[in-house]
Amino acid sequence: MNKITLSNIKSFLGANFSYYADKLGWYPIYKGEQILYRMEQCKNDCIPTNLCIICNCPTKKKNVFI
Repeated sequence: MNKITLSNIKSFLGANFSYYADKLGWYPIYKGEQILYRMEQCKNDCIPTNLCIICNCPTKKKNVFI
C-alpha cells in the first residue's frame, strides 16, 4: 500500500475529478485520445490484471473513454 503523501492525495483527487468529469460530459476529446494511446502502450501489462503496474490504480478509472 502506498504511503499517504501530499503528492498521492493530489494524484487521487485529480484522477477522480477526471473520471467524474468524463461521466458528466465535461472532459475534452483530446485528453480521451491521450488515454487511449497510453492504454494501448500498456495493454500487455496493466489491462490483463486490471491494475496499473506503477500506481496500482484500477484501470477502469484510467480508461474512461473505452
